[in-house]
Amino acid sequence: MTCLRQITILTACAIISGCDPPPSSLKSTPSNKCLKYSFYKDEVIIPSGNYRIGDDRFYPEETPIITVELSAFSIDVTEVTNRQFQQFVTATGYVTRAERGLPEKQFNHLPETLRAPGSAVFTPHLPGAESTLTNWWRFVEGASWRTPFGPESSIHDKEHHPVVHVAFEDALAYAAWRGRRLPT
Repeated sequence: MTCLRQITILTACAIISGCDPPPSSLKSTPSNKCLKYSFYKDEVIIPSGNYRIGDDRFYPEETPIITVELSAFSIDVTEVTNRQFQQFVTATGYVTRAERGLPEKQFNHLPETLRAPGSAVFTPHLPGAESTLTNWWRFVEGASWRTPFGPESSIHDKEHHPVVHVAFEDALAYAAWRGRRLPT
């Protein structure tokens, strides 16, 4: 799996969707798209129908464009915030993949420095430099949702910012705690 695809998956995992359609008494209309019945924030009802997914304008991994038929579902309007994720961690004692690092047995092809607790941090490249993933992202030991830019940073005063450095398994655990699931 490419780094870009992993980043895309992690970004998508920030949004948690509902498994079941809303109660029949809740209708999605142009004047009432966001409903206040979710655990934390407003949700929007996505009506059943045929939808095109994918894109052929930017990245090859986003193709092909296909049409899928979906049942109605609800999805959070905003990403999961640091505050919401903190509530989950406080309630469960959960430790994220970035905080634990990668197991040597499963990731023995990576150098020890990349298996240490930490995560990829966005670092803009110099103007005129070749645009590659390694120019935009670098592994920072100690980076996690609590310390998004590394050990010297924090989420203090950022409780309403989207949580970052959350792996797929972390997003699954959070969604399960909420009684929800990730979008597919």
